Amino acid sequence: MSWPLRLLLTTCLGLTVLASGVRADNTVQGGDHVLLMAAQEGMETLAERRLGHGASIESQDALGRTPLILAARNNHLAVVRLLLRLGADAAHTDLAGHTAVSWAVLRGHVQVTHAILGHLKGSQDYAGQVYLALQAAKERGDEQTAEMVRTRYGDIDTPPWLPPGTSSALRPGEEGSEPAESEEGALSPQQYLDPY
Repeated sequence: MSWPLRLLLTTCLGLTVLASGVRADNTVQGGDHVLLMAAQEGMETLAERRLGHGASIESQDALGRTPLILAARNNHLAVVRLLLRLGADAAHTDLAGHTAVSWAVLRGHVQVTHAILGHLKGSQDYAGQVYLALQAAKERGDEQTAEMVRTRYGDIDTPPWLPPGTSSALRPGEEGSEPAESEEGALSPQQYLDPY
C-alpha cells in the first residue's frame, strides 16, 4: 500500500475512533472498536492483526453485532472465512435477533451464506442456522436463495429449539419467541443457542 493511501486510511480510522467516543483501550460495549470496523469494512489484514494482538473475536458493538455479523452483513467473504477459521461464534444473535447467516441471506450474500453454513455442517448449531437462513430468505421474499439452502443444507421447517410437532415463524430474540408454557420440555431460543 502506498504511503499516501496508508496515511489517509490511518487518519480516517483515527477520526472515526475519536468521533465514536471510544475509550483509550479501543473498546466499546465490551468490544474492540478497531476490530469491529475492520470486519465491517472488509480489512482482513487489520482484523487478523487485531486478533493477533489479543482482541476478542466475540467483541460486540452497541447493537450486539460481532465482527462475524458485521463482515457477513457487508459481504466480506475473506473476513468471514478468517473469523470462522479462528473460532468465531456463528450462532451469536445480535439485538435485532439476527445471526451472521440470517444477515447474509437478508442482504443477498450467497457466497457468505455458503461459507457460514458449510463451516457449521455437523455442528450443534447447524440445524438452527439452516432454519434461520430459510426464515430470512422467506422474510426477504427470495425463493431462489431458500431453494438453494433447502437443496444444499436441508429443509428444516421447525425451529430445533421447539419440541417436535410444534412450529413457529419467530427467530431467536423476537418478542413472543419463547415457547408457551404448555410446550413441556421446550428450550427457549437462547437456551438452544447458548445452553450455558
